[in-house]
Amino acid sequence: MGAWGFVAAIAELDQQLGANSDRGKPFDALVVASSSGGTQAGMAVGLKQAQWPTRLIGIAIDAEEKSLLEAHLTTLANDLGQDWGLTFRDQEFEVNRSYLGAGYGVVGDPERQALRLLAREEGIILDPVYSGRAFAGLLGLIRSQEFSPAQRVLFWHTGGIPALFAYGDCLGAER
Repeated sequence: MGAWGFVAAIAELDQQLGANSDRGKPFDALVVASSSGGTQAGMAVGLKQAQWPTRLIGIAIDAEEKSLLEAHLTTLANDLGQDWGLTFRDQEFEVNRSYLGAGYGVVGDPERQALRLLAREEGIILDPVYSGRAFAGLLGLIRSQEFSPAQRVLFWHTGGIPALFAYGDCLGAER
């Protein structure tokens, strides 16, 4: 059911961009946290349905074996895409595993820095496990010049703010 929500979310984004003529161009890349697969699979279906040539990059949140996650994403997307005659292959899913740190739920310096940067500069709060790790991954991709300055990149915040309370000790005050 969650994956269906992200199909609808991309359709809504497509509608919003289409209604705003100066922003009608699709994004070059969309970056999102990827773990159980529903978010990334739903977005893949939505992007294909909208016919956006957008690169969808899932930042891996846990160290699931490469072939298992991509196969799961393919299964989910194919199940969702049946209504529109859309099909997917494992190779269509980009999952970046370079930002796993010490593992699932272990908050490291990259996540802490990403949370602080976005909160300080934009007033946007991220959870440390999912969106925090994914935003740290996006920052890493930017630093490694994965994107050109002319490219439009969208970071998709998937929520999870209540998780901040469970990680208060390891987030602490900036020193």
